[in-house]
Amino acid sequence: MKKLSLSILLCVMCADILAQTAIFNDAETAIIRTHEQEMKEPVSFLADDAFAEIESKCNVSPNVAGQVRMFCFIKETRKYICNYDSITVAERVTRKKEIEEQYMDSISRLLIPLNPNITGLVTGYALMMSRHLNLMPERHDSLMGYAIDYARRLRQNPCTYFAREEMDKLRRTLDDEQLKSAINAKNTTPARNRATALWQAVVNAHLEEGLDSTQQVRRAFLYYRNEMYIRDYFVEQQELLQANLNDLYMHKPKIIKMYEGIGTKEAVIKRHEKKVGMEFAW
Repeated sequence: MKKLSLSILLCVMCADILAQTAIFNDAETAIIRTHEQEMKEPVSFLADDAFAEIESKCNVSPNVAGQVRMFCFIKETRKYICNYDSITVAERVTRKKEIEEQYMDSISRLLIPLNPNITGLVTGYALMMSRHLNLMPERHDSLMGYAIDYARRLRQNPCTYFAREEMDKLRRTLDDEQLKSAINAKNTTPARNRATALWQAVVNAHLEEGLDSTQQVRRAFLYYRNEMYIRDYFVEQQELLQANLNDLYMHKPKIIKMYEGIGTKEAVIKRHEKKVGMEFAW
């Protein structure tokens, strides 16, 4: 079977492209027709590399993999076309960056519902569980707009911090129950991990006698998840944050106090051993 020409391949790949995404203008089409043979192989390699990089960082489900590949192919084609434009090096670099961001935004739209870690975490979880939250279309669209913006900023600088901004926007977009569900979904795994580690520490200290492991881990899990919820919801609101944490700390489950006691006891033993060691050194 003969290989499809680049022009035909582009037409096939772009058939189901999102309606709002411009593909090629007349000048770009003319360049493709003129340099088709020399473009075909490097563009294919670049597109494969771009997709592989995304796949190494994200969960790309079969439902969206085809569209992501298509965006990668068009993105790299348009960037490669810039090499034939009569523009300065600086202009070419700028244009390629613009193309990269345009298509990465479109790719983010596909990936965010399964990869909350590439955007604001709570926003990502809200989109991931949008059906469960019964999000109205306009609220879903608002959240997706915020999420794409956060993802873009994180690509530009992975250390970007926008937790307060994110929480303020979520309060305006979601009702209290929806927001609580999204925050709890984000914190479920880390809270469970902490609760499991707590119980293991109790077992290692031989303090588990008479305790129901399932019940105690559940209590620790709920406590830790509540603590994380408070820290997320009142982020950068120090007085409210501390007041709510103080209230939580006043109602610590017995298992949490027991666990904290283990840490205190170990610290005392270490200080004592250090003191004795210094005395022997003299």
